[in-house]
Amino acid sequence: MAEIIAGAGFGGGPAIAILNSQTGEVMESFFAFDPAFTGGVFVSVQDVNGDGILDIIAGAGPGGGPEVRIFNGDGLTVLRSFYAYAEDFAGGVSVASIDFNNDGILDLVTGAGPGGAPHVKVFDGATNAIISQWYAYPASFTGGVFVAAGDIGNDGNIEVVTGAGQGGSPIVAVWDPYTGALLAQFMAYAEDFTGGVRVGINDGNSDGIADILTGAGPGGGPQVNVFNFPALDLLFSFYSGDPANNGGVFVS
Repeated sequence: MAEIIAGAGFGGGPAIAILNSQTGEVMESFFAFDPAFTGGVFVSVQDVNGDGILDIIAGAGPGGGPEVRIFNGDGLTVLRSFYAYAEDFAGGVSVASIDFNNDGILDLVTGAGPGGAPHVKVFDGATNAIISQWYAYPASFTGGVFVAAGDIGNDGNIEVVTGAGQGGSPIVAVWDPYTGALLAQFMAYAEDFTGGVRVGINDGNSDGIADILTGAGPGGGPQVNVFNFPALDLLFSFYSGDPANNGGVFVS
């Protein structure tokens, strides 16, 4: 049976819940970081240690240090923990994971949260060494950056997709993670929308090819858009909840 992994947003403790995908029942929950921390938590799910069980990757939300913790899916013990950026940086860190270097071990991609430059890093899953790093947007932009990773070109190569955080236009960019080269960029929503844009990668139209998913940030309705690559055509768009709810929406 498939489960849903949910991470609490800003304003609550850094709780992660594992839910039954059919009933919505909470099967298990835990705090990824200090329960007193109220910045929320970003989550990604992959089999990091190769035991056939999905593990949970957690990044601290805004207001905390840029700590990443990986929890064993079997028992929820901490497999690994590290700071993706300077320990005194308090903007938090968004996370994604995939095998970038084809060594059979999942690697991590991180995006710095608000308050610092939009710094993206790719970490080797075996050694924690930095494979590549770059700024997704001008260094002067301090709204943070959201990250996702996958083969959206259907050519066997992995791409990193970034979304600008609050304060700037909703720019989505596609990158070569090995060189940091910009492959494409576009506006996911109206250019004057400054709530930011969250990104994910999934097969939105069930054609067997991964697409770019975007979610509008705070200030807009919970609008989800799905784009293909490299054409960047808008395949479809919908509201994941009440259009009047302007709290934003996350996608994966």
